[in-house]
Amino acid sequence: MLSLGWAFGCLLKEAMPQQAPVVVIARDTRASGQFIEAALTAGLHAVGVDVVTLGVMPTPVVPYYLEKIQASGGGMITASHNQAADNGVKIFCQSGDKIDNDWGDRLIARMAMPYQIQAGQIFGVRHTAQLEAKHAYVQHLLEITKHYSHVFQGKHVVIDPANGASFQLAEAVLTALGCKVSMIHNQPDGYNINAECGSTAPQALQQQVLALQADFGIALDGDGDRVIVVDHQGHVFDGEDILYILATLDPSKQKVVTTTMANQGLVDALKAQGIEVTITDVGDIHVRAAMLSTGAMLGAENNGHVIIRPYNRASDGIVTAVVLMGQVLHAGHRLQDFYQAFTRHPQVLVNIAFKDQDGCEQIKQSVAQQLSDFPRINAMIRQSGTENQLRVCLRSRPGDHNQLADLAQQLGQLQDVK
Repeated sequence: MLSLGWAFGCLLKEAMPQQAPVVVIARDTRASGQFIEAALTAGLHAVGVDVVTLGVMPTPVVPYYLEKIQASGGGMITASHNQAADNGVKIFCQSGDKIDNDWGDRLIARMAMPYQIQAGQIFGVRHTAQLEAKHAYVQHLLEITKHYSHVFQGKHVVIDPANGASFQLAEAVLTALGCKVSMIHNQPDGYNINAECGSTAPQALQQQVLALQADFGIALDGDGDRVIVVDHQGHVFDGEDILYILATLDPSKQKVVTTTMANQGLVDALKAQGIEVTITDVGDIHVRAAMLSTGAMLGAENNGHVIIRPYNRASDGIVTAVVLMGQVLHAGHRLQDFYQAFTRHPQVLVNIAFKDQDGCEQIKQSVAQQLSDFPRINAMIRQSGTENQLRVCLRSRPGDHNQLADLAQQLGQLQDVK
C-alpha cells in the first residue's frame, strides 16, 4: 500500500505538473482498513500529494466528493462484498471514474521501481472532511428527490448496511427524507462485515420487514455500491428488477445497459416495452462505458450494481434505493405491484472455488466436459476479479428446469478441485 500510494502520487504529479495534487480517501469498516489507509496516505505524502480523508464512507461518496472539491484522484479501501479477511483499493481518476486498464498497467509498472524521494521534497499534508462529505452527500440526495420529496414522509424503512461502510450514512439520508428508519446489522466490529447479512444475504432483512410491518427494506453490501430491495410483503428485488422498474416508469430511460450475466427474460421484457438494451461485459466500469457510448441513462447488473445518470458515475446503493422508492411512490404504486413483473428464464449461478490458477484451469476443463452432456443449456464462464472462484452462469429456455438443476448440482461438486 505504501508502494501503491507512492506510485499513484508520482503518476498524478506527472499528469498535472502545474497543479498540487489532492487525493480523496475513504474506507469501509474492516479492521485492516485503518493501517492500509495509513500506508497508502504515507506513500502519497512522500511525493508531495495532499490527502483528504473521509473516514468510513461508502464507495460512491469518494467520486462524488472528489468531483465536488475538484480533487485529482481518489481511493476507496474496501473488498466490497467479500468477507472481512480480504481488503483492497478502488482507484478513481480526476473525472470521478474508476481508472482504466492503461492507468492500472502504469501503476503496476511504477510500483516495481525503487522509491525516489528528492532532497528538499515538500511532503503532502492530511486533511479530514468526514462531516463535510456526509453533509454534502445528504444534500445531494435531497436535491435529487426534491420533485417528489413528499412521498417519503412517514414511510417505514428497514436498512441492512451489512455492518459496512453505509452503517451511518444510509440512516442519515433516509431520516433526512422524512422516513421512519429501523436498522439491523449496523454494529461493525471490524470483522463482521458482510457476515450473513446485507445484499448477499437478505433473509434477515425480509424477516425484519415483515415483523415490523415496514414499507420497504434496503440491503447494501460492505462498501455500499450494491443494493437489494424488499417490499412490504418480504419479496426480494435484485438489480434486474430495479432496472426493469426504473426503465418502465421513466420515459427518459428508453436506452439501458446490462451485462452478459443478464437473464434473457429481462432482455425480452425490456425490448417488448420498446426499450433499447445494450449488453456489455460484467462490471460497473464496463456498464458505465457502454452507457456513455450509447447515451443510455440507466445501467445495472443483477447483483445490485445500478448506475443512474446523471446522479452517479459508478453504482451507488443509497441513490438507487432512494430513486426507486421515490419514483414508485410518486407514480402511485407500491413496490409489490412490480413483483415478478417479467418472466425470468431458468438461470443458475454456480460459484466454484479453486486454490490457484492451475486448479482454475482444471475446473474449466471439467466444466466444459460436463456441459457437453447438456446441449440445451448455455453457460457463461468467468473468473471472479476479487475471489478465487469461477463463476458459471447456466441458462436454459423455459421448460428445461430439471436439466438445469441436474447440471448445477454436478458442477457444485467441483468445489475445491485441484
